[in-house]
Amino acid sequence: MNITNEEIERLGEVLSLARQSLGWSTEELAQQIGVTRQTINNLESGRGKLSKTQYMAIRCLFDDEIELHPDETEMLKTLLEICVDNPDKYDDEAKKKIKDNISLLAPGVTKDPEKRKEASKMWTAVVVGLGILAPISTLTALAIGKWRRK
Repeated sequence: MNITNEEIERLGEVLSLARQSLGWSTEELAQQIGVTRQTINNLESGRGKLSKTQYMAIRCLFDDEIELHPDETEMLKTLLEICVDNPDKYDDEAKKKIKDNISLLAPGVTKDPEKRKEASKMWTAVVVGLGILAPISTLTALAIGKWRRK
C-alpha cells in the first residue's frame, strides 16, 4: 500500500473535524480503532502523530460510515476530498472555508440518524453556496476505498 506521510499528516490535521462531523466523541473513535481516548486526544491536539496503521484503521472506519450512511456523511466526504485525498485540486482559501464552516457546524452533529441527515443537507447547501464545488456525492462514491487500492 502506497500511503504517503503527507496523506497521514493531512488526516491528522483534520481528525477532530472528521470525528465531530460524524457526531462521535473521542471515546467512541478510540473504541472503534482500539486505542485509548487519550491517544485520540493526543492525535487531535498535535501532541501525537498518526501511524500508518492508525491511518488505515480510521480511513476504513470513515469509508464504512460513508458507505453505510451516504445521506448523513456529506461533511465528512467534503473534508476528506478537499483536505486529505485531493488537496492539490483546491486552493488554500477553499480549504480554509471548508474547515471554518465545518468547525461551526460539526459540533452540533449528533449520532441521531435524522439529525445527521438534516446536518448533511444543510452542509450540502453551504458547500454549494460557497462555490467551492458541487455536491460531491458522486465524486466520493468513486473515491471511497481509492486510498485502499494504493
